[in-house]
Amino acid sequence: MDKTLALTEIRLKGIDRFLDEHILCRQSHIFSLNPAGENLFFQHISQSLNVDPANIIIVGSAKTGISMSPSKFGRQFLPESDIDVIVISPSIYDDFWLTIAEFAYPHKSVIDSHLRTITKDVMRQFFWGSLHVPSLTPYEITYSERYANLRDYRSQWFTAFKGLSKYYNYPEFSARTVKGRLYRSLEHAKMYHRSGVQEIMRQQIEV
Repeated sequence: MDKTLALTEIRLKGIDRFLDEHILCRQSHIFSLNPAGENLFFQHISQSLNVDPANIIIVGSAKTGISMSPSKFGRQFLPESDIDVIVISPSIYDDFWLTIAEFAYPHKSVIDSHLRTITKDVMRQFFWGSLHVPSLTPYEITYSERYANLRDYRSQWFTAFKGLSKYYNYPEFSARTVKGRLYRSLEHAKMYHRSGVQEIMRQQIEV
């Protein structure tokens, strides 16, 4: 897909149908020539996180061949480009949410400014239904036995994405940085990507 085709598809089909058919579907640009690599990619993440492969979706330029970010719209997927992945799991998401809430609640009156900033950022992410797992770095969470389940999830997350580098026979993903983001539901993910496409279309009107 190129920039012109993407805009044509959006105008003809509407944003939600475009998202369903080109962004939040299984097929992706990066695996268009190697379905065996695709199966291994999803199997590894699925087993590492104990998440149904149907709830693991490649997004970004690795999905369409171009960036769908409003600030980089149309930029081609390059050999050095990252692979962005979303993981949908209400159970993992709610476990994170509860753990972070437990961390923030008893200390909210005495928590130092650095940790307060981190906690507010994480809570903001929770409001939008998504979570960047590596951002969960407060010392108390990282090393306290009280939050061992969160630490275990972070370890699984690391294995799920950094561990893809061991499949050196599949350089289409093993040689790239793979980044994951956790969503509570598909609708939360769709809301985020819908907003991005709406901004792209607004920019086209202004040109």
